[in-house]
Amino acid sequence: MRGYLIFLMAIVLSSSVHALVFTVNEGELVKLKLNAYDPDGRPLIYNFTPPLNEKGEWRTQIGDAGTYNVIVTVSDGEKIAKEGLTLIVTKKKNEEEPGEKEKEETEEEPEYEETLEKEEEWKEEVIEENHPPRLEQIEDVSVSEGDLVKIIPNAADEDNDAISYEFAYPLNEKGEWQTKLGDSGEYIVTVSAADGKSVDSRTFKIIVNEKEKKEIIFEKIDDIELNENDEASIELKASAEEGNIEFFAENMPDDAALSGNIFHFKPSQDYVGRNILTRLINKLYPYTIKKSKTITFTAKSDDQEIKQKVKITVKDVNRAPGLEVNDIEVNEGETVKINPVTNDPDGDWLKVSYKGDIKNNYKTSFGDSGTYQIKVTASDPFASISKDVNVIVNKVNRKPVLDMITQKKNNEGEELNFKITASDSDNDKLGYYIINGPGSINGDVFSWISGYDFVKKNNEQDLISKIKYFNKKNKNSKETEIRLGVSDGNLTDEGSFKVVVYDVNRMPEIINFEPDNYIIAAKGGRIIFRVNATDLDEDELTYDWNFGIFNSLEAGDTVARTFTTKGMKTIKVKISDGVDEIEKVWKVRVI
Repeated sequence: MRGYLIFLMAIVLSSSVHALVFTVNEGELVKLKLNAYDPDGRPLIYNFTPPLNEKGEWRTQIGDAGTYNVIVTVSDGEKIAKEGLTLIVTKKKNEEEPGEKEKEETEEEPEYEETLEKEEEWKEEVIEENHPPRLEQIEDVSVSEGDLVKIIPNAADEDNDAISYEFAYPLNEKGEWQTKLGDSGEYIVTVSAADGKSVDSRTFKIIVNEKEKKEIIFEKIDDIELNENDEASIELKASAEEGNIEFFAENMPDDAALSGNIFHFKPSQDYVGRNILTRLINKLYPYTIKKSKTITFTAKSDDQEIKQKVKITVKDVNRAPGLEVNDIEVNEGETVKINPVTNDPDGDWLKVSYKGDIKNNYKTSFGDSGTYQIKVTASDPFASISKDVNVIVNKVNRKPVLDMITQKKNNEGEELNFKITASDSDNDKLGYYIINGPGSINGDVFSWISGYDFVKKNNEQDLISKIKYFNKKNKNSKETEIRLGVSDGNLTDEGSFKVVVYDVNRMPEIINFEPDNYIIAAKGGRIIFRVNATDLDEDELTYDWNFGIFNSLEAGDTVARTFTTKGMKTIKVKISDGVDEIEKVWKVRVI
């Protein structure tokens, strides 16, 4: 670390200046350590002139060699004392002791402190007080609106104190004011100069004169009325004694533009617009609606401007409706129905009318074949459009008539057949076909054989259904509807009839059984009898087992039997679907 010097100074507030001399080398730190006192015990304020900083310090550098005069000022707020000193900075030698450079790089040089004390005392007290600054008188200023006012005050301070200035409104902190139009008038302004202890002020006038207005001549613009989709251009003309003229427009409508001094406007076809109310009024009493807008044009030169209002009125322009319609072709007996497609660009209600050989929606009949013409017209409240339509009615034969077919009854598995009959006024050859339902047609004969599964039984075994007598008497049935058609090759007719099909029961069938038909069993042995049966109608089956006189059992398809006596035994089981039954018999020889 480099060394530094502390200079100790003892100061008593005095009015004289007495110089002290101190010598340092380049690179050393100068640091003043003041020892001042005030007889009244007031706090002291220190000030230093360069090269010392506000702390009374200065780190010298290589190249700072020379002589420097420094003034140290001490103040108690009212009185001041000054002390002058001379700093002599000597040039640092370039030669270094061998190894000293290396030492500086590897070791930190110990800090040393050299104190030079020089004490001067003056016994007499300061009787001189602060001299306030003196601000020179400021002359009144006269300018025109738009000019810049700039005040440069001049003040002197006998004590050479730093002087600061303050400016009253309308001046800013720099003593400037940029005037503008409307600032004309007289302003009384105060400027103050202060040295930190005392203030001196001067008052003067700023006179802002009203700027002479340069008249702008803006030629009159007439109101405009135009139709939708028309174009309008306005050339704005204005002149001024001096300066350029700019033009502006406020409240311009859509589709309008101002380029330089040319205003251009082309309202669109829908600019005015029609609402429900205007369309309703037009339907009852046609009239032309209008839409107006007032534009404000401004001609401006420098700070002067003049405005002009212009009313622009746009008249609604009706557009004719659109109509699309095609020639039509119908057969005798059909209805002539014209379906025109209309539209109106303005959204008006349209009326469509027909005039010609026949009317729209005319129901043709036999004998009406030929070509007809109808004029179709679509109209809005202001315009209409018409187109001719050719209507061709083709000659057609009369449709055949299918004779009524009565209800038919049949059993499952049996064939139903009958002859179909129909009539045709034109004696055309007729063909028959099935539209919906079972069966087939060969020429004019209908035939159908229903399957055994056509009628579904009610398999829930209530009390009555368990009695075979009632099952045989009350057959289940199912009704179906068959729809037929007849055609002469061009036209058709349709008809339907009903068929009641009665259920035909199918007996149960045994698939397999055990044991064999004839077996030998030991007395006391336990034999299992099982029969596997099915019913094609999916009827519920019951099994009635018989082992001898007064020895029967209603059970499932499997039973177990233990024979306690020897001899030939007969085992029977009757299988029933509630209508029909079959029987299985076993012979057992018990030994």
